Amino acid sequence: MNPLKALLAVATLSGCAYRAPIVVQAPQCAPDMAMQPCASPVSIREGSTFSELLSQYLIDRQSLQSCALDQEYLRKVIAACNTVVKEHNQKAMLQAER
Repeated sequence: MNPLKALLAVATLSGCAYRAPIVVQAPQCAPDMAMQPCASPVSIREGSTFSELLSQYLIDRQSLQSCALDQEYLRKVIAACNTVVKEHNQKAMLQAER
């Protein structure tokens, strides 16, 4: 068989081959900070002075504010991550349909 004819035969067969889509796994949305609980409140000792109660109140207030900031940050991170995953999945579906 002529090498040119063999090359043409192989070239025509490659057009009939099935191309399997490559689907990449979506990223995971799992921030580590989500597993950290908020700090527990300061325990009040019996016989505490007003000054001690006030300082304990301020410690608890700062702790709650920090926890609220962390939760807001996590909400934004998870929303952004879910947006990225949605876009990734849409691209993967378009590639799979081709």
